[in-house]
Amino acid sequence: MSDAYCPDCKRQTEVVSDHSAGDTVCSECGLVLESHSIDETSEWRTFANESGDNDPVRVGGPTNPLLADGGLSTVIAKPNGASGEFLSSSLGRWQNRGSNPDRGLILAFKTIATMSDRYGIGSEILRKLVWLLRYWGKLMSFRLGKAVVFWIRFWVMIEVGSE
Repeated sequence: MSDAYCPDCKRQTEVVSDHSAGDTVCSECGLVLESHSIDETSEWRTFANESGDNDPVRVGGPTNPLLADGGLSTVIAKPNGASGEFLSSSLGRWQNRGSNPDRGLILAFKTIATMSDRYGIGSEILRKLVWLLRYWGKLMSFRLGKAVVFWIRFWVMIEVGSE
């Protein structure tokens, strides 16, 4: 319970919040001070019978300003992971055929992040590297091999510069 000013009682009174109806009611006179309020807190329930995990998170990562679509594109997952087949062969064909200008860049980002974790490169350096990779990716067609070579050269420059 909390306190609020009630215009009927003309004083501060305790109010009761009815979360199911979204009402805030004066505990003295019963006047509805606020109705149909929206609860903006996160919903943390899980649907245990729908999935085997207990993770209540329903959103993905933050947007990535380095990607053309901000990293908000939708990819339909295969039923059995990467080794599975699409339920419809035409669905798989269209998804693979779909134009994603950042497909190679996303793969390069993931590979570079994995390599940076393995070799202990800091997140600030990784951010700079990814920005440079995106910048140069606009100027030339980036394939995974070029991205790895770019990462190695950048890492060597950092190491030589820090000595």
